[in-house]
Amino acid sequence: MNLLIQVMLVLLVACCWISAAALWRLSHGMDRLHAVSFVPLATSPLLLVVVLAQTGWSLAAAKVAFLWLFNALVSVGVAHALGRLMRPREGGEA
Repeated sequence: MNLLIQVMLVLLVACCWISAAALWRLSHGMDRLHAVSFVPLATSPLLLVVVLAQTGWSLAAAKVAFLWLFNALVSVGVAHALGRLMRPREGGEA
């Protein structure tokens, strides 16, 4: 296996463990949402590099790139919507 692929896969697993530790330690819902959305946003570029190193530009690489973009858009939209819902109101409680 190529050294680049091994390094990218080690980083991918490290991202998953960091997010799992964050989920375990964080207590607020919005913070947990950020920890959950961190995994696909951080690992998709690493996975794309692995696929590109293994196969070059192929259908699999295009699928990973599309899923990365789709997931980023959905994560941003959900985080924005929940942030607006959880925002403290003026003169009221959260």
